Amino acid sequence: MRHAKSPLTSGQPLTGLVFGEGVSAVADQAFDLGVDAVVGSDDARFAAGHLEALGPAVVKLAQERQPSVILLGASPVAVIWRPGLRPILTPDW
Repeated sequence: MRHAKSPLTSGQPLTGLVFGEGVSAVADQAFDLGVDAVVGSDDARFAAGHLEALGPAVVKLAQERQPSVILLGASPVAVIWRPGLRPILTPDW
């Protein structure tokens, strides 16, 4: 089941990032929520959600794709590593 594009994206493509172990069901759910694409990795190194593992992967994707906006969830993992990504992604902030 596909949902209509989110009004938050203003017609821009919406890509979900999914990292962890056994994440194919989560990727499918992201499509059900309306993303246009899912990028990530099904890798045990990402399962614990440590910034040391996830940070470089997220930064590399951001540098390659140059998104206008990066939205992070409110999961306990995202709340912990969000401050660590800010200076890397927005050095002039």
